[in-house]
This record gives sequence, structure tokens and C-alpha cells, in this order.
Amino acid sequence: MPHHPAILRIARVILSLILLAAASTACQLPAESPAATPTPAVSEAASEAIDRAAEYLATQTLPGGGVDSFASGTADPTGTAMAVIALSAAGRGDAVADMVGYLLGEAVAYTHQSGEEGAEFLFPSRAGLLLLAISAAGEDPASFGGQDLLGELQAAYDPATGAYATDAQEEFTSGAASDVNQAWALLGLAAAG
Repeated sequence: MPHHPAILRIARVILSLILLAAASTACQLPAESPAATPTPAVSEAASEAIDRAAEYLATQTLPGGGVDSFASGTADPTGTAMAVIALSAAGRGDAVADMVGYLLGEAVAYTHQSGEEGAEFLFPSRAGLLLLAISAAGEDPASFGGQDLLGELQAAYDPATGAYATDAQEEFTSGAASDVNQAWALLGLAAAG
């Protein structure tokens, strides 16, 4: 199925912001290095591109605070969380307040099997992504949206397999052990400290 151009555009913007922010961090010389000379972390052109991309992304917020990442006219928690991460990485934390408010209201429904609460109904990938976003925005991962998302994700760890997994299942989303669940769980836990 071909992707809608708006989806691809937003995905490219998010990916560009994350990659440019990572590159700028990697290019900075440590202050204790005697040979270090003051140089910009990224070129002026890259910095301008980051600023323009962040400006565009900040304008994609719908009235309820979420971002419509599928061009459907409806906010999407996944796209909103990715926008929070990208804008925070680009130094635009001022632009994420409404997005964080939207995620606050969607936290339980987004990270859990419909109508359920508790670690056994958690989707590890969604929980990890949300942990990464709320940590990037400076929110408390142990108390967000009425839940201890950090504690629930930690409880989803199975020491016998090393996987973050649950029995949660809903349409195309599963809590079963997988590379996607593991990767997002680890990223979220690392960001939450």
C-alpha cells in the first residue's frame, strides 16, 4: 500500500531532526580536550534546516494538541510522541506543551490493551516510545497520565528470556516479545533513567 505524501513528509522531518540532533551531539568536542577549539556543532546550513524543520513540525499540532501523522484529520499518539522527541532534540521544548497535554490524556489508552490497565496489558513498544517522549519533554515517567509507566514497563521484563513482553493484543499491535517491542522498551527505559 503506498504511503500518503503527508505521512512521508512528516516521517522525513522527524527522522531529519533526530539525525541532525544526534550528529550535532556527536560532533561536539569534549570541553576538557586541550586541543579543542570553539567550533559550531553543526554547520549554519544544517542549523537553519533544523530550525525550518522544527518550525514546520510545530505547526502540525491539531486543536486538541495531537499531531495528525496520517493526514486523516485525527490526532495520533505515535506521531505526536515522535514530534515531541524531535522538537525537544531540536531545542524547541517550548513547542511541545500542547502535544504533551494530548499525550497525557491518551497515555493509558495508547499504551494498554483496550479497556485494561496494569503491566500485563501493556504494549512495550508504545510504552517505550511514550517514555522517551515524556522524558525528552521533562515530564515524570513514573507519574504520567495517571500511571507509573516506568514501573509498568520494568514489570514487563522477563528475566528468563531477557525480553520486555506481555500478552496484550489488539488488532495489529502485540505485546509479545519482538525486536520492535524490545528496541522501544530499551530506548524508553534509557531515556527515563
